[in-house]
Amino acid sequence: MKFEIKHRYSGELIIEVEAESWRFAVEMAIKQGANLRSADLSDADLSYANLSDANLRYANLRSANLSYANLSSADLSYADLRYANLRSANLSSANLIVFQYQKNWAYYTSDGSLRIGCEVLPITEWALSYKEIGKKHDYTDEQILMYGQFINMCLDHFKRNNPEKQEGEG
Repeated sequence: MKFEIKHRYSGELIIEVEAESWRFAVEMAIKQGANLRSADLSDADLSYANLSDANLRYANLRSANLSYANLSSADLSYADLRYANLRSANLSSANLIVFQYQKNWAYYTSDGSLRIGCEVLPITEWALSYKEIGKKHDYTDEQILMYGQFINMCLDHFKRNNPEKQEGEG
């Protein structure tokens, strides 16, 4: 079967691969040196795929099945992970911190981007407005407290790793 991996914004073909599944197509593309930055991999079944060290920056992984995938050291900065299945995925050394408490998954990447549910903001903006956003989305006080602690932990991480960026920058 022929798989075309296209750029998520321009629709331009990144690579075309002959494989038996999306998983093998993406693994072959990586082995061939394809840059999957901004690739559209939405809805792809990538379960058990070896995506270690892959450049998936800005990639569309919305609703992708990444269960049991090896994402160690993958660059997931600004990747769209909405509704992605990350169950039992190996995220060691990936620039991603994942959190969930009763309501939505939260995905923080070391570039300072945080997604909770469908809301995506720079970590500095989350720190200023998480209580209002939580109330708007019907979070309980306990949920707001727990997500707030996660947000503050991510903000501390961002400040430690980006000392040149000021509080108002994202």
